[in-house]
Amino acid sequence: MSAKGTTAETPSAQIRLCLWLIYYFTLSDTGLKFFPLNVALPLRYLPEAVLYFFVFVLLIKKWRIASFPLFWPLCACALTMTISGILNSSSMLGVIADFRIFFRFAAFTYIGWRTTVTPQRIIQFIKGFLGLTMIELAVGVLEIIGGSGTRAFFSPALGWSSGTPLVVDQSTPDSGSWLFGTLSDYNQFGMFMTMSCLLALALYFMEGAARHLWLASASALAVVLSFSRHSLLLLALALGSILFLRRRDIALARLIRGFALAFVLLVALTGFNRGFDAAFEDRVATMTSLDQLESDRPENMRLLMTMELTPRFLSAYPLFGQGPIAPSDTVGFGETDTALGPPLKAAPDLPPQATFYLGDVVWVMVLGLYGCLGLAAFAYVFWSIAAAANKVRKKESTPAGVILAQACLVTIILFVVSGFFSEEMIARDSIPVFWTLAGMVFSLAIKSSSNNHEVRDQAIIATGIIP
Repeated sequence: MSAKGTTAETPSAQIRLCLWLIYYFTLSDTGLKFFPLNVALPLRYLPEAVLYFFVFVLLIKKWRIASFPLFWPLCACALTMTISGILNSSSMLGVIADFRIFFRFAAFTYIGWRTTVTPQRIIQFIKGFLGLTMIELAVGVLEIIGGSGTRAFFSPALGWSSGTPLVVDQSTPDSGSWLFGTLSDYNQFGMFMTMSCLLALALYFMEGAARHLWLASASALAVVLSFSRHSLLLLALALGSILFLRRRDIALARLIRGFALAFVLLVALTGFNRGFDAAFEDRVATMTSLDQLESDRPENMRLLMTMELTPRFLSAYPLFGQGPIAPSDTVGFGETDTALGPPLKAAPDLPPQATFYLGDVVWVMVLGLYGCLGLAAFAYVFWSIAAAANKVRKKESTPAGVILAQACLVTIILFVVSGFFSEEMIARDSIPVFWTLAGMVFSLAIKSSSNNHEVRDQAIIATGIIP
């Protein structure tokens, strides 16, 4: 279980770069709102240029594109999206913009794949990410104590794509306990903390230190306080999946103590804030109340979109979809004006107040814009990552590598499921960690294959028999 006994080595510069960029993408929109717009906009997009420049540097050192495990899956996505745009006489700029939104952070995967991943570097990455988690937890505590004023101070600016970013009022009419941290909304914060809980548990299984279990418990509590309903579901999936995968190595007593502490803190919070318990019960009740789900409240619009649009898309544009939404009709990430919802060819009768939420039901959107073949190409990307993670899980010799692969498998489940409820798949502040984990798993998969070939060659030499 422990990786402490391995030899020391120099920390990876690639992992340090990935961590620096993850920190920047998560925190920058809060800090940059205090800068003049002509300064803030270049600073906001500069890290993406740094990311691609580093990939370019790696390519110069050794040209490896076609052997990149996501090369053909990404080509399949680009091809289906391009064909959809051509068939529907859509703007190719719209196709390029969509491809960038979905896959711009796949550069993290390439960097991770070109990194020599060892147990020490796995721990380096997870501990670095959990440092960001502690920052977000600290901001969350300040939001609980300071209320709406503190929340407004830490709220990020939204609507950067329109060139007119603004700070949205993050106050809520329920109990004031909703947490956002420095992220775009409570769903992003809930997803971020779900990932934090998963990786803190992974580090606990690697090192066995109780402090990692306490951090996992604090992250789970933060998910509850985010009031994000789908993040509660994702937290349950994450805990159930990772505990099932690690069932042979679970120190049950410590797990019980850790999550008992989270429960005690939650009970203490409800006692301190009497409005929290009723507000939380009402929030969870909307997940099972048919009347609530069938209402036209904005928070239930995602289910309406899924049920209403899926059959229409399958009937009208089954193979390649309707093509990308015209750039003039797109809704930028962080926009709040529901009247900006785009028109849809398969559902011209839906008002913009409904189609505004199309980006939240990501997989329905992909089905509508790029059809079943486009959706299959996207699935090819996830399948490729899952296949590599499963290979590492079965064949990797180091415990840290196995645990990383297991965490990656759970992460795939989380982001696939979240695509039916929110836009974490395209969010700057939650998706980079997913692509980085995928790259590290691909690197481990190459090492596992090399080890298998060495064992095979040794067997041939020893026996003179070709298997």
